[in-house]
Amino acid sequence: EAVALLQEHEDEAKVVAGSTALTIMLRNRLIDPSVLVWIGRLPGLRDISIADGVAELGALVSHRAVERDPAVRALIPVLADTFSKVANVRIRNAATVGGVVAEADYASDPPAAFVGLGAEIVAHGPAGRRVIAASDFFVAFYETALAPAEIVTAVRVPLPAAGTGAVYHKFVTRSSEDRPCVGVFASCRSSGDGRYTDTRVSVGAAAETPQRFP
Repeated sequence: EAVALLQEHEDEAKVVAGSTALTIMLRNRLIDPSVLVWIGRLPGLRDISIADGVAELGALVSHRAVERDPAVRALIPVLADTFSKVANVRIRNAATVGGVVAEADYASDPPAAFVGLGAEIVAHGPAGRRVIAASDFFVAFYETALAPAEIVTAVRVPLPAAGTGAVYHKFVTRSSEDRPCVGVFASCRSSGDGRYTDTRVSVGAAAETPQRFP
């Protein structure tokens, strides 16, 4: 039904989930949609599940839920830590996983971590389900690889291999709840004999999209 409404109203429609970003854009008259398609009660999108070496975060999972989820904290602690650094607790209680990727704000914290962790974005549209690598999902300022009438339904994050250490550092110019002027994700895996492999670095907020640096 949600996809059908987006097809019907095309560019006049915007998807509403947590509304933390959409409300700001509406208030500042940056956008003027005639239709808002609210997906807040779509079933199955508020779950965090771990299966087959992948953590799947439903699109309606809040930032705060990712930050506090015991399984995420145990298996992908850098992801919980990244979400804990977004804005403040009031925002994190409302902002959603699907919203932060669909908005594609260049100065958001989670996208850089998603790219560094090799995550995938799951979308549903007129043609059905589609999976897009996070590294391909963010196209430009506030622009994604989503096709018309597609909705983000989940983000899939591979569990890091044993021995992997990772960190996300957020650099701000004002308060700790400000958006980053640079956000850096880094990880590597220890082989146990002093050697390190699978080194990953991704940088967000410094350009129009989060970028991986092999």
